Amino acid sequence: MTYSLRFLPEVEEDVLGGYTWYEEKAVGLGEEFLQIFYAFASEIPRTPLLYPKVHHEFRRREGAHTWPKKRIQRRLAAILASAVQGCS
Repeated sequence: MTYSLRFLPEVEEDVLGGYTWYEEKAVGLGEEFLQIFYAFASEIPRTPLLYPKVHHEFRRREGAHTWPKKRIQRRLAAILASAVQGCS
């Protein structure tokens, strides 16, 4: 069975708001947010029942909510590695 994905206007507004918010935090972060959002969204029509229900018929693709945290952790690790090398 083939599924299609449509975004409500509210979702499009939220995505644009997310882009703007992340881009204000760091240049390029908003673009990274959009890339991940659309990559995850493209998976939904292929395997919509794969993801667990979180509320009535709404489903969540796990892993999406960890993106900024993992990116920040990688950046901090790189900064700390540079700091340690600078101390030697």
